[in-house]
Amino acid sequence: MKNQIIKFFGVSFVALSIFSCKSELISTESASTAADFAIAARTATDHIEGKRDSIGKGFHHKKTKIEVSALPAVITAHVAANYAGYTINHAAKHDSTGDFSVGIIKDSTHKHLLYTAAGVFVKESIKGDKGNKGKFPANAIVIADLNVGIAAYVKANYATATIHKAFKDVNNNTIIILKDAAVAKVLTFDAANAFVKAEEFTKKSKGPKKG
Repeated sequence: MKNQIIKFFGVSFVALSIFSCKSELISTESASTAADFAIAARTATDHIEGKRDSIGKGFHHKKTKIEVSALPAVITAHVAANYAGYTINHAAKHDSTGDFSVGIIKDSTHKHLLYTAAGVFVKESIKGDKGNKGKFPANAIVIADLNVGIAAYVKANYATATIHKAFKDVNNNTIIILKDAAVAKVLTFDAANAFVKAEEFTKKSKGPKKG
């Protein structure tokens, strides 16, 4: 009887040890996956931010000053409709993208407006505002506010992934970073919300892998 009790506790101890090791392994794997994804997401972010013609704020494009009268009518109409009391005091055109930078003033308040080459409003900033020091400044999209068509596409084609970040570029494209285990997947949708391309980044990525 004594031997049976000793044997029972011996088996129980071994089983408990195996379970403990397995739990520790699962926990370690989960943490490792999360850490690997964080690195992959950082790589994806750096790649996206490197596209200077895709993100307006945070990069300094070479610009040529133009007369206010040379601005497209759609831009002056937008200013008049949305910035009552403001006066356009300077304007410039980005040499590489054709985008327009417009300075407006009202009393002592100065604002800077950015428009695409087609005259589509992108964003505004106030003089002296350094903006978001982090990544995805100004154009970040609240995930809950994503276009329903884009959200449905992601759900249908990337069922195991979750949306990590989303934002708009100056061309009105929607760019999303998905979290799929340790892989960061970057999806691009055009201004009409149609899928354009997918890229993958892992911990060891040196560049995008087309998906």
